[in-house]
Amino acid sequence: MIHKNYQREHVRAPFNDKMFFKDQDYVYKAKIKNISSGGLLLSEIPFFPKNDQVQVFFYLPKSFFWENADIHEMKKYLNLNRRGHIIQTSVTFVREEEKQFSIEDIFQKNFGLKFLSLNPQDKLYLEDYASKFKRNLGVLSLWFEMMSEKKAEYAPRFHLLSKILGYNWKDKSDSQIRNLIQHDLNDFQ
Repeated sequence: MIHKNYQREHVRAPFNDKMFFKDQDYVYKAKIKNISSGGLLLSEIPFFPKNDQVQVFFYLPKSFFWENADIHEMKKYLNLNRRGHIIQTSVTFVREEEKQFSIEDIFQKNFGLKFLSLNPQDKLYLEDYASKFKRNLGVLSLWFEMMSEKKAEYAPRFHLLSKILGYNWKDKSDSQIRNLIQHDLNDFQ
């Protein structure tokens, strides 16, 4: 495992949802890979305009801290339309990463974007989302470890929180799950 010797300026969090951006007279859809109050990383798109400013729009779900929530609250959250906040702001292109994982990725790239005109309220929403995600990821890690001792109590909560946070553990071994959680805990600080 690679350990970083620096602290990021903004806490970031995985964010597996779509966003829209406008380039000239066209609107495009992209997937956000991670997000912070400083910017976002897009994935699964072949290009992003390298203009000075590009308008983006995305929906940020309301976040909660789930450690003390009961199963019914978690199920209710998953089954209801989650209230949240639409963020509309301008960004600028910062960096591009070629993906080298498989033949399917050959025309896909990751694009790092920096927020330019984020209003103070949107910045607070993003900081809250990333902070709570990080705390919830720590809870997820704890519940995963607790399942070995109290499976009946922690397994349902672990699986619900996994869904809420956007994780899909299908076809993953326990060691793979543990490594992925630990990777995200380390990577998104």
